[in-house]
Amino acid sequence: MCSTAATATAVLEEDFDAVLNEFDGVMADFSCTGQYRQCQYQAHLDQVKRMSASEDRHSVNSSPANSLNCSVEKLNSTATEMPKAKLGDTQDLEDFIANLDKTLEGM
Repeated sequence: MCSTAATATAVLEEDFDAVLNEFDGVMADFSCTGQYRQCQYQAHLDQVKRMSASEDRHSVNSSPANSLNCSVEKLNSTATEMPKAKLGDTQDLEDFIANLDKTLEGM
């Protein structure tokens, strides 16, 4: 039981050290000049954007049939499945309203 407590204490100490190091880094950032800090944050932002773009590319390649890809394919397809509606063509709407009226009467 003592070894478990010692292990837990060691893990907590490592976590605490990591938090303190991160805090020291943030405090160092605040003590820097504004221009240096802005440049540093811009570099970090660029790095995160590159990582995000890389992850997006990997996810697209790994699952080509996911819903996002299907949506993009549908948007880019030139074939239309439904005939183009003409002005004044309301037959579908009239049928829907008639069915809705019948359903509401039955309730």
